[in-house]
Amino acid sequence: MADLDRIQKFYIAYYGRPADTVGLEYWDGILTTNPDEGNMVKNFGSSEQPEYQNLYGTNAIADFIRLVYQNLFNRTVETDGLNYWVGVYDTAISQGQDPNLIRANMVTFIMDGAQDTATTKDATTVANKLTVAKAFTAAVDTPEEIAAYSDVTNTAGQAAARQLLQTVTSDEASVTAAIANVDSTLSVLGVDTV
Repeated sequence: MADLDRIQKFYIAYYGRPADTVGLEYWDGILTTNPDEGNMVKNFGSSEQPEYQNLYGTNAIADFIRLVYQNLFNRTVETDGLNYWVGVYDTAISQGQDPNLIRANMVTFIMDGAQDTATTKDATTVANKLTVAKAFTAAVDTPEEIAAYSDVTNTAGQAAARQLLQTVTSDEASVTAAIANVDSTLSVLGVDTV
């Protein structure tokens, strides 16, 4: 079994939402069979994935980086950081590297580099989002809920889950509030959650 928390973090980073059970099990199976995380993340966040297309379309790499920072840290990327990552991307593209692999490496480094400082609490924010994401995924527990949340055309359900995670910050109270709102978020899936 792969590290499910790590897969959950990639859902947060790329898509700003908790993992769906079907996706979590799928990517767990991929990593269990072939533990090459870089390859998994490259495919996970491929520009050919329907959810990637819905969120990013053909936006510039700077827009992608901005959204990853928002998804993980609930904050704007600092100018120096944005310029650094755009430079990394542009250099790799000029060397003929696969854009999906470049983005995968960038997301991994941004996610793994999260730190708490005097002005930002990025590591704590990611940890708190992971706690809420795991609670949400665990609450999606009936066959109807699992099918509805795993349906890539259920953009309303995905958007509601994204909104839930956007409320989570480095403050522990935001975790408590978000977990208290899991059931109301599930109601957007269009199935009876009782």
